[in-house]
Formats: sequence, C-alpha cells, structure tokens
Amino acid sequence: MPERSWGERVLRPKVVFSTLAAIIVLVLLIAPESDLGDGTPWLTTHSSQAYGALGFYRVVERLGWRVQRRTEWMRTTLDSNATYAILDPPTALTTNEVHNVLDAVRHGAGLFVVLNSRESVLSESLHVRVAQRFGAFGPTGSDSVAASDTVSGVHFDTLGHDRWLDGYLKRTAATSDSGVAFLRVQVRNVARPVVLGDALGRGRVVMIAEPDLVRNGILRSGDGAIPLVRALEWLAPRSRPVVFDEYHYGYGQHGSMLRTVRR
Repeated sequence: MPERSWGERVLRPKVVFSTLAAIIVLVLLIAPESDLGDGTPWLTTHSSQAYGALGFYRVVERLGWRVQRRTEWMRTTLDSNATYAILDPPTALTTNEVHNVLDAVRHGAGLFVVLNSRESVLSESLHVRVAQRFGAFGPTGSDSVAASDTVSGVHFDTLGHDRWLDGYLKRTAATSDSGVAFLRVQVRNVARPVVLGDALGRGRVVMIAEPDLVRNGILRSGDGAIPLVRALEWLAPRSRPVVFDEYHYGYGQHGSMLRTVRR
C-alpha cells in the first residue's frame, strides 16, 4: 500500500475535525461575552440606565402588584393566573414559546408586550405590526410629534429627541378595530394606537408600539407612565403577579457552545 503524502495525512477527517474543535474552543475562550446589565440599550429590568426598564418594574411594584423576574424559557405550560411582561427582548421567543404564552392568555392570563418594527412570531400571532410615522428624510405625513408635545392629553419630555414618538400599531388581519387605545398619535389626521388593549379568549393583551415608552429616561420626566399604568390596571388585577421575562435578555441557564465543545 503506497505511503500517504503529507497533504493527505493533514487533510484526514480526524485531523481536520480535531483542529476545528481546537479553533472553536480558542475563539470562545477569548471572545468577550455580552453584558446584558446596566449600560445596554435593552429593556431589561436589571438596568437602571436611561435605556433600561428598572424604573417601570419599580413603578409596578410600588403601585401594589407583586412583581417577579422569570429566568426560564417558556417551553412548558404557563400559569394562567399571572400577567406576563415581555419587553422587546433581543432574543425572540420561539414558536413553541409564543404558543404557550398565548394559550395561557386564552385561559385567562394577561400579556403586556412591547413590540418593534421587526416582524416576529409574536406580532404575527397577535395580528398586528408596528408601522413607522417617520421616514429617513423626515415625517411621512403632515402630522408630527415634537419634543415636549402633548399626545392624547399626556405630556412627554422626550429628552430632546424630536422624532421620538414614532411607532404605531396596525392590524394585519381582517379583524374588527375593537380594543382600548390608551395612547394615540395622529398620522395623516387619523388617530392611530400606540398602546392598545384587546381581549384574547378569557384573557387580555396590551400591545405597545414604542419601546421608548418603557425606558427609565422617559419615565423620569413628564407623564409618560400614565398610559402604561392605565393599561396595566385594565389588564391585570393586583391579586395576580406580573412576571417580567428576563430569560430572553440572557439571564438564567442557557445552552453553552463552550460546554458542548468540551463534552
């Protein structure tokens, strides 16, 4: 049997996969891990920075609701005697998780969800999408909301962001326009909901089109918390806990590629 050349010996599957595994381990060891605490632009309730959501968590707690942080994913049947707060996490819920959340709502739970302009399984299942009032070159219509403007009787100090209140909700299915609008904006002289409550089976859902509404920096000034508190009072009796999803912000036990490679 002829002796293998150097190239053939190096390219053997055993050598190639061993080398690849070593490279993966090295990359994982030296790569920085994401910091999901203070200083991130995400709506985690662990963050007290301007873009975090600890302030809303504290407001809900001070007003008498029992608050919890969930650090497990929603792959199992959920308690229908609770209200779930999902604040636009960086990791989207899976199809199975969305099914479990909405099944709990249909059996009587509440859902407080912050959406954004990205399409997701959750927004598709709720038959809504977030539309934008402003384009790349300014307002798309004649109506706009500038800094320190008044919308539906609520005063906002938008911290100098004159194009802040941008998103609004649009239905994507041929459903009725029933529901309770807790905050609206004018789009081409038509009032469009920004915070919208709707029934789903025996439960209720509050949908929010503008993530900035929940941020600490907005809640610290003006009356920005008013429509959120009104919506929560409509959604959730104080006898039920409000469970904030933190698993999809990276908290709790997650699968680790490093541990898998080590095994």
